[in-house]
Amino acid sequence: MVLRLGGEQVEHCRATGVEFVPMIRAAASVTTATLAQAKQQGTELLGFNEPDLASQANMSASQALDLWPKLVATGLRLGSPSSRSAGHPGRLAGPVHERRGGARYRVDFIALHWYGSDFGAAAVGQLRGYVQAVYNRYQQPIWLTEYAADQLRRWPEVPTQAQQAAFVTGSAAMLDALPYVQRYAWFRAAVPGRRHRPVSLGEQPDHGRRRLSGG
Repeated sequence: MVLRLGGEQVEHCRATGVEFVPMIRAAASVTTATLAQAKQQGTELLGFNEPDLASQANMSASQALDLWPKLVATGLRLGSPSSRSAGHPGRLAGPVHERRGGARYRVDFIALHWYGSDFGAAAVGQLRGYVQAVYNRYQQPIWLTEYAADQLRRWPEVPTQAQQAAFVTGSAAMLDALPYVQRYAWFRAAVPGRRHRPVSLGEQPDHGRRRLSGG
């Protein structure tokens, strides 16, 4: 799965066997042209990206509700807005989901982000508890579209390569065993001094190799 914030697909995403899932990132992306493009590029659509953050979609619940029927009108299978805050499970998904009594507010799956601040053995259980709490509340399939053992409040401290390898291996096994989790995506490698910067193939951390090898 490859997603592009804003809905546009770029050429390097068009790889054989890779599904493109468009996202309507923020209010400014809710245009006739962008929605029409999303309909042409996939069968599923992700809602607003981290509307609880000023640096991301930066939207109130009322803004999301006002615009949501336009996303529903695409006819695509629709994921909820994805909140950044792991302390408030599904916080921005809630207002849209709880208005879903009418077709104008349809939600087909809940999209989540999670960044844990515990880099030790307890992290997998903490992630499971978060995902389970959201499922218990909404009783809908879960897409964990971003997650990692990496938390802003502990920066510049980052987990070691061994901690990340253990977490990605353990979390993948845990998520694979939850029948209501339909998709999940590890997002970014925490590397000292390289926060929010891409890591080249030659610098690929051990946890990336571990997951790719399936071990």
